[in-house]
Amino acid sequence: MGRRERGVALLVTLLMLVAVLLLGASASTMALLGEQAARAERDRLVAFQAAEDALMDAERDIESGRSPAVPPAAPPAPPPAQPAPQAQAVPTAARSPLPPPD
Repeated sequence: MGRRERGVALLVTLLMLVAVLLLGASASTMALLGEQAARAERDRLVAFQAAEDALMDAERDIESGRSPAVPPAAPPAPPPAQPAPQAQAVPTAARSPLPPPD
């Protein structure tokens, strides 16, 4: 086997490796897209089922003559608290326990 033939074999092997790598990357991308589509379909079905359940519940409420449960209105907020009156400053002489100087 000549030197030129070994170079061609290396080149062919590298091209095959690149082709297999591209094939693997494409397969993984396709698998991820399939999983994403399946997840979206599941979410759609769950949302559809929730809507069906809500409609059936509303239909039962209408047929029984009950109104749907409505939370009571919030009580009115209490009036704002008045600020505490400020203490008046007392002169120092009035607070002293000693008798006033003569």
